[in-house]
Amino acid sequence: MRKINAVIFDLDGTLVYFKIDYMAARREIISKLYTFGIPQNLVSIEQRILTTVKIAENYLKTIKMAPEKITKLKKQINQIISKYEMEGAKKTNLIPGAEKLLRTLKNRGFKLGLFTLEDRNTTNFLLEKCSINSFFDSIVTRDDVNNFKPDPEHLKAVLAQLNVSSHEIIIVGDNPIDIECAKGINALAIARLSERHTKDELSRAGADFIVDNLLEINKILENI
Repeated sequence: MRKINAVIFDLDGTLVYFKIDYMAARREIISKLYTFGIPQNLVSIEQRILTTVKIAENYLKTIKMAPEKITKLKKQINQIISKYEMEGAKKTNLIPGAEKLLRTLKNRGFKLGLFTLEDRNTTNFLLEKCSINSFFDSIVTRDDVNNFKPDPEHLKAVLAQLNVSSHEIIIVGDNPIDIECAKGINALAIARLSERHTKDELSRAGADFIVDNLLEINKILENI
């Protein structure tokens, strides 16, 4: 038995429906990478954006491109990502049950954290738009760490702010990456089933529980 003192959430796909035009964003980013000499066979529109950026960065380091040029490229890419994120944020809505779940958990005394791949401006906008910003005791975006998820640094930053250990938390996410982050620090993980990933994918990633409805999480926490 573990005593869970904190619940840490992903944002996109877990608490909100984030309507980003990912394909348009990927096309624009890949086009920008080509101007910096990235070979076409290294990147694909099917890749996650942050995976593409990491591949490009590693390639530029192997050809010994000046660090300041790599920094310039990453800044330009981040601006493109942020543009599409903010456009999507304006059309985003809460997933059913999210506000009620957060309120219930807060009233039960849990510390609440958020770790998201969105940037700080978009995250703040989303949380305020959906009126859930006051629930969180810690919010760590991709802008707040040098190495974001799936790197453990991202999740550990939330733990440090909440002043809890990995055995005191449970992670809630909809992506195998969120589950892998939890397993990487020996934390429990709840997966929200969505159209993006199958139950099998989430199970293989190591999810301890899989829910269709966010409100099922209350029952899980009552029985841990």
